[in-house]
Amino acid sequence: MLSIFIAYIAEILFSKPKQFLRPAEAINSITSKIENYLRRRARNAKLAGVCLVLVVAGIVFLAVEFIVWDFGLLGRAPGVIAKAIFIYMALSIKSVNIGLTKLKDAARGIDNDQLIRNRLDLVSENTLKDIVGVLFYTFFAGVGFMWVYKSLNMLCNSIGHKSRHSEDLGWFVLRLEAIFNYVPSRICVLLVPFASYMSKMGFKNSFYSASREGIANNAPCEAAFAGALGVQLGGLVYYGGMPAHRPYVGKTVNELNQGLVEKALKIMYAASFIMILAMIIVNYFWNVL
Repeated sequence: MLSIFIAYIAEILFSKPKQFLRPAEAINSITSKIENYLRRRARNAKLAGVCLVLVVAGIVFLAVEFIVWDFGLLGRAPGVIAKAIFIYMALSIKSVNIGLTKLKDAARGIDNDQLIRNRLDLVSENTLKDIVGVLFYTFFAGVGFMWVYKSLNMLCNSIGHKSRHSEDLGWFVLRLEAIFNYVPSRICVLLVPFASYMSKMGFKNSFYSASREGIANNAPCEAAFAGALGVQLGGLVYYGGMPAHRPYVGKTVNELNQGLVEKALKIMYAASFIMILAMIIVNYFWNVL
């Protein structure tokens, strides 16, 4: 729990330096090479998709666990610091601004309303995958498994959303991602409404939207943000620069404007705080009992 808390405080206070180690780039590079090889050699795309996910996830898990174990041999403090660094690299709270900037560049040519809708969608997805999911799997399964979860989300963005049908290379990772995000997304059904209430944007609309529309469309976190902000989200979105279409959730009450993005960021920060607080409480009673 100490390494999680250190990583959280560091991510809240400091943006990641450009020169900082970025495992995501290494994972994307490995994925690209394996994908190109399998597309050239594999005859069965579905089996190749399974192999791709297992190989990448296996490499990521073993690499992270070995590094943490190696630092742990030097003592408790180096082990905690090594874990904290890996968690810090996976979390995206203050660093979400980098994604918002990249999205603006990738989404050139679309109208302003759709751009704002895309930015709100990015904040909601970041809350689910890069905050709630990362913290949940780190707490219950460890740093190595958390990075497996992180790599699945990256694989989904890089190859999963390129799939045109169930026989393509990305079919397996799309299904795995849905399984791995099931619990974090259900946590968001309560977490985001409470964060909305904490941010003075109300609980009822956010919870209603998440528990009804969100679960029905498999987008509870996005629906919770839509309900809190009084907007409709979904439609055309971008995954790693690739356009995709998501179901619409929420009802249009407020006009789309840049101020809503700032409100969404407030909800995201509040959600991260509530999540950390809940983990501290669970950890305390876990150790006491």
